[in-house]
Amino acid sequence: MSLFPSDEPCLVVVMYHFIYEDPPKILKHVPHLKLSVFVEQIRQMKSAGFVFDGSVSLSDFILNSHVKGPRFLLSFDDTLRCHSSVVAPTLDNENVKGAFSVYTKPWEDGQFTSLEMQRLIQYSIFHYDKFLEVFFETCREKLIISEKDLEKIKPKNENITACTNLYPNDKFYSNEERFFRFIRDEVLKFKDFELAISSMFEKYCSQDDLHKELYMTRSDAQALAKGGHSILAHSHMHPFSPAGFEGNKVYEDIIKNSQILSKTLGFQPNGFTYPCGIKTKDYASALQRAGYKFALTAGEYNFSVIDVPQAMSIKRVDAAQFDLTSQSMMAFVNHI
Repeated sequence: MSLFPSDEPCLVVVMYHFIYEDPPKILKHVPHLKLSVFVEQIRQMKSAGFVFDGSVSLSDFILNSHVKGPRFLLSFDDTLRCHSSVVAPTLDNENVKGAFSVYTKPWEDGQFTSLEMQRLIQYSIFHYDKFLEVFFETCREKLIISEKDLEKIKPKNENITACTNLYPNDKFYSNEERFFRFIRDEVLKFKDFELAISSMFEKYCSQDDLHKELYMTRSDAQALAKGGHSILAHSHMHPFSPAGFEGNKVYEDIIKNSQILSKTLGFQPNGFTYPCGIKTKDYASALQRAGYKFALTAGEYNFSVIDVPQAMSIKRVDAAQFDLTSQSMMAFVNHI
């Protein structure tokens, strides 16, 4: 008997980031899914429905499938090296294929985006409480910021607890994480956030070693495509907020990502994954203008506008919220 209550077509796109059995020392504190758990997830999804295996094109699987019951797509974000070195061989062993979302700034100049700098400092260098303290001190030292805003970003209990109800879709966030995202997305300007994070990164991180361990190379992406896996575009700069990233800036970033991927792979992907769940009418329109046929959101976010085609706002389930093993598969299914 199927775990799913109906044989009606049901697309379930699952989102993953870091997957290791034992992460490299330099990334040892980065939150990750154990490889052994990931393998069990794959097998549970295969027992519950059909997992994308490359036997049809990805666009047909997403948009035109006549498969009865649930069909699962495993998607992997952010050009991570573990996706080519750990995930792809595992998928091949299980006879399934993945969709790998690639943003291209790491290939352009060997530099980190501010988002990855933030993640690495948060999880590889400091415990979170210490990270918030160092971030605040860096902002006070490096930025021209009003006393009012400085008070907002001070990591004191009343400021942290005031953010308890923010980002309700992301139930796994701690209050400290919600507080930091509030600072990043609502209080600071993008250029100020970049300055603070890059200052911390330069002070505390060894960039060359981290870059090699963190990002896949162009050759890795080529190998994924040749192996039957799908490559999705994922922006060039990987913006984390729509603020200051609208109109022509969106389109120019999408085109730059497309051009680099086309040169690397020999073709332009026809699917896109929104970075950090950015979901605006400008972004969806720019993707269609650039020739993309479908787009995946980050997590279960809905667009705030109603006139975005369904194909440009395909929701995903974040694997971080479910272990998807036999013990919790029913809870996962009920959630869907």
